[in-house]
Amino acid sequence: MTKAGEQNHLDLAEIVDEVNRAFSGSVSFAFLPGDIADDGSRAAYAVVRRELDRLKVAVVRHPW
Repeated sequence: MTKAGEQNHLDLAEIVDEVNRAFSGSVSFAFLPGDIADDGSRAAYAVVRRELDRLKVAVVRHPW
């Protein structure tokens, strides 16, 4: 992830939409393995957080 509105953000938004359509109510959680922000900036993580907040399934982050 880099900045809001860039292609990787649009792709993540589409993935969230697809997961919500296809898996809401049929899976217990989504696993997020890490390396989600290209530069580690607060802005990049904020974009990811906003999209993950739209998920209708729980999110589990890799513990390390």
